[in-house]
Amino acid sequence: MNCFELIEEYDNVFTQQELDKIREISYSPKWEIANSNPEQGERTFWRMNLMQEKFFNTTLLRKVEKIVGRKLELEDVYLNGTTTSMASAPHIDAREHNVYVFLAYLNPEWHIQWGGQTIFLNRYYDVDTQEMRGDVSSKNYFPKFNFATFFPGNIVHIAEAPTRDYYGLRITLAYRVKLKS
Repeated sequence: MNCFELIEEYDNVFTQQELDKIREISYSPKWEIANSNPEQGERTFWRMNLMQEKFFNTTLLRKVEKIVGRKLELEDVYLNGTTTSMASAPHIDAREHNVYVFLAYLNPEWHIQWGGQTIFLNRYYDVDTQEMRGDVSSKNYFPKFNFATFFPGNIVHIAEAPTRDYYGLRITLAYRVKLKS
């Protein structure tokens, strides 16, 4: 299986009004330091839980459904934030069928020398055999404002940290969803 063929790409996903609301909420003091799964190499990153925010769990979820053209059941929604040295380990977001991630990049300005790309490997967790399959060839996405990927949660990926040349927070909005039948 070629994992890269399963990654969908979307430009200009949110309106300016939606982006302004997201930005306003991202400036609130709700950020917490989180730890990734220790089995997959524990790393810390900034996280803002948005499950109780109606704007995210209802309004934008409906927008995401329209963008991807599927009915979705929300499992989690949050902002990810990373700074220099906060790269993730290679990981997956799901060990079950029909779980997808919608990942939107929110930094209005990004330069390639700032790093911070999301690296997808041509490697996945086979839900049926409970084994990792594939290889380590990769496809990289540098943060691009108002751009999103939609991918199966069992694809291995890495969130690279920004380089020392970037002094802010690399922010993404993540929806972990299950496809409705």
